[in-house]
Amino acid sequence: MLSKDEVISNSRSAAALSFAIYLRFVLFWILLFTAQRFLFNLHYLSRFRSEQFSEYFRAYYHGFRLDMAMIGYLTLGILPFYLLWAMTKDRWKLIFNRVMLVALLLLVLFSTLIHCGELVAYDEWNHKLTTRVFTHLGNPDEVFRTATWGNYFYFFSYALIQFIFALLLTKLIFGPVFRASERLNPRVIWSALTFFVLVPISLLLARGGWQQIPININAAMFSSSPIVNDMSTNSTYYFLHSLNSYSKEDLEKYLGGVEVSKSAIYFMSLENKCDTFDYFLDTIRPNLVFVVLESWVAGAISHSGEVKGTTPNFDQMISEGLYFSRMYATAGTSEIGNASIFSGYPGLPQVSLTLHQDKSRKIPALNQTLKDYGYTSSYLFGGDLKYGNIGAYFLDHNFDKIKDESNFSHITKRGKLNIYDTDLLEAFIKEVDQKKAPFISVVFTGSTHSPWDIPKEWQDFYSGEEAGIMNTIHYADHALGLFIQKAKERPWYNNTLFVFVADHGRTYPGNSLHHASSFFRIPLLFWGPALKEEFRGQEIDRIGSQTDIVTTILSQMQISSEAYSFSRNLMCPNLEQFAIYTSSLGYGKITPEGDFFYNMLLGQFSSTSFESIDLEKEHQKAQMYLRTVWERFKAL
Repeated sequence: MLSKDEVISNSRSAAALSFAIYLRFVLFWILLFTAQRFLFNLHYLSRFRSEQFSEYFRAYYHGFRLDMAMIGYLTLGILPFYLLWAMTKDRWKLIFNRVMLVALLLLVLFSTLIHCGELVAYDEWNHKLTTRVFTHLGNPDEVFRTATWGNYFYFFSYALIQFIFALLLTKLIFGPVFRASERLNPRVIWSALTFFVLVPISLLLARGGWQQIPININAAMFSSSPIVNDMSTNSTYYFLHSLNSYSKEDLEKYLGGVEVSKSAIYFMSLENKCDTFDYFLDTIRPNLVFVVLESWVAGAISHSGEVKGTTPNFDQMISEGLYFSRMYATAGTSEIGNASIFSGYPGLPQVSLTLHQDKSRKIPALNQTLKDYGYTSSYLFGGDLKYGNIGAYFLDHNFDKIKDESNFSHITKRGKLNIYDTDLLEAFIKEVDQKKAPFISVVFTGSTHSPWDIPKEWQDFYSGEEAGIMNTIHYADHALGLFIQKAKERPWYNNTLFVFVADHGRTYPGNSLHHASSFFRIPLLFWGPALKEEFRGQEIDRIGSQTDIVTTILSQMQISSEAYSFSRNLMCPNLEQFAIYTSSLGYGKITPEGDFFYNMLLGQFSSTSFESIDLEKEHQKAQMYLRTVWERFKAL
């Protein structure tokens, strides 16, 4: 039996050992987070070449406080196991040693999956991993088919590297102290007291210090380069912050300071009521053929981009049609884009309307409005319409015929995600041939979605940065050329208006910023025999949004668009020019005077070209607009 002095000595030694374990836990995570930052830097080294060399090292320094905050949260996750360890003796202490190690490795696995997911997604998304990933994980088949073999290789390779590194650190850092702890049998009260000392320390770390305002992800931001800031920002902290901010889909936190009544009044002032406008249709009951172009950003089209020769067929059609050169997508995903195009519904930060089926089925859609005028309808997609609940959206809105990849099993040559655009558009022509006029028929292309697996002969026209999107747009343009040639041979062609519009934008050579207005700039082209001769070859630089397409078309057809309260007539001469776009991070606005993007997570502007006075005014207008959209969304 131990003497009183031996018990006290053991207890003091155990308390000291407890703090030693805690400090080693902190060191463990500092080293792991540093390794994660290094892997990100190494993987995207080519993107850093334009940055000052010193910023590489400053990213480690500026990211340290956020690392420590994340470590504070992680220690809170491990301390309950420590308390159990502290209150046990003999063989139970050995058991809880193992339990703490298992808990540690589970936290490592969690952090590693976040970081490796970010590493492979960053190339496509150009921002850190957010809860947007859950939209994709809800359709795991889509994830597996979108990912390239390179994605799999890097994900599992980096995960293995990090986990082996963590195991080596565990053995090196924790092995000696756990072995020493097994020889101690202190009084429970002494060991337990250290728990109540360590918890406040962890809370202080998580808070970022004693300052009045707790730390947030701004603490890691120091550079004018987004990728440097992304490298600096702790990936686990950022993801959990995103999860906490968006899991409730509660925009009140960000728009709560905007009065509902004032927002409603402002929104009413935007209502686009004009009795006099130019009619570009040669008939009020044309067939409507929509070609929704996956990821066709305006900057990648040779007509409006810096790389020439990418889209010769589309360029030719622009010279023959009515082209809106300053159109913007409402968001960055396909399901939101489709709802904006056919229901005139705006995007909201963090919210995908089609994922709220109880709400999405309550809004109108263009084909439903036209059904009262004798129109039949169809929708074709060469991939899986389960993604983003797109298929359910069109089913709920009574498209007469809906087809996706399950209807094209006879087409064996295809990419991982879709059948090739050439085959899809050929199938679409045959489908339209069977339609009873008048009709609205839609085809949603897919070859311009990553992983860019188009026919081999089209894969090597461009090289370097963004070669994937440029090669696939070049191929997709070829498919459009074949489609138009065949359409001209059909009897329904002469009474048809073709509408070419993208579902959303993306990065392209010269722009890798996911929040830039140019990322969301997309083509909108009205083309075909139903277009009046005097409008062919015209280009309109009026700013508008995907939401405005429905009202513009219905106004041309002399059909009421009153049900589409967010949609405006682009041909109205007194139209207040603006476009609102949103992402999982925040929202932006474009006007003839300038543009901005406001990052809701950071609580600051990521970019702006407005003067400070105008910026405040335009930001308030954007908030009032989104507040109205949010209130109406909740009321659906």
